[in-house]
Amino acid sequence: MKKSVLPAFLVAYFLLLWFFPRNTEGIELSDRAEFINDNNDAAIYPNPVKDFLFIRPGVLNAAWAQGATLHFEIRNILGNSMPVAVEKIEQDRYRIDTADYPAGYYLLMIQCESCEKKGANTRNAFKFLKQ
Repeated sequence: MKKSVLPAFLVAYFLLLWFFPRNTEGIELSDRAEFINDNNDAAIYPNPVKDFLFIRPGVLNAAWAQGATLHFEIRNILGNSMPVAVEKIEQDRYRIDTADYPAGYYLLMIQCESCEKKGANTRNAFKFLKQ
């Protein structure tokens, strides 16, 4: 008798909703990460990603581009935290190495630790696909 994958999928789906609820106050979920290829107007690109994910926080909020202290976190579809190796490559451009991640969907959460004093949005979350 084969086991159905539906119960495992439902558990994963509800865990995802539990860890990353939509419309949580103070968190702005964005679909701007749907851009494909290198696009200077995208907040994160490319999507889907193979080796490196590039982030331009200034596209999200001008206050984030002006020397803000940013914290990056990535979680897989099950809500498990992934190791994040962030490299600042320009004033308003970061790069995350995703080469060792298994293929699948991930959520990138960016938190501005110094933005509360400026009255700016402090958190954003993006979904992306690792191929």
